[in-house]
Amino acid sequence: MTCLIFFPKIRCCFFDHFVDKLLRWRQPSCLYDLKINTVMRSQFNFIKLAFLGFLLAFFIHAIPIGCNKDEEPPVEDPTTTLDLNKANKAAEDAEQAFASGDVSKIFPFMAPVALERSQLDLENADAEWLKQFAKDFNNRSVVGYGDEFIEYQFDWNGLPYTVDFAIQEDGSIKIIRL
Repeated sequence: MTCLIFFPKIRCCFFDHFVDKLLRWRQPSCLYDLKINTVMRSQFNFIKLAFLGFLLAFFIHAIPIGCNKDEEPPVEDPTTTLDLNKANKAAEDAEQAFASGDVSKIFPFMAPVALERSQLDLENADAEWLKQFAKDFNNRSVVGYGDEFIEYQFDWNGLPYTVDFAIQEDGSIKIIRL
């Protein structure tokens, strides 16, 4: 079949035989039938080329030309795993810090990455706002967790809100996204 790609004037015997069988089921009885057979044969050439095109595309995509395995070793499993009791205790402690309304009590429960993003907002926040946050955070549920993080979701001012905690280098669990 690939001979048609390189030598288009060579006819593919399989397709020609198929067309002949298709068109010979009845012999042309008049000039009109002969014309129909000729038109059908020319239209079948299009189908033949389309079929060969699909076949060529299949073979091109089936050959793994650029698929090489990575030379990097697979990632090893983390050595630390999340203790859910410890994570829930950290969330309760953070909730109590927010309930106090004092920003200085909240900062120890936040990781450095969270402090970079949220410190100014927390310093400018009203104490009542922080207390309302704590009340809403009390109705939290676990959305998901992995080996090193846990994500809580709760409704705050009528909208879903998430807070993420993660294990830090010292083993403590702190807020990484507020």
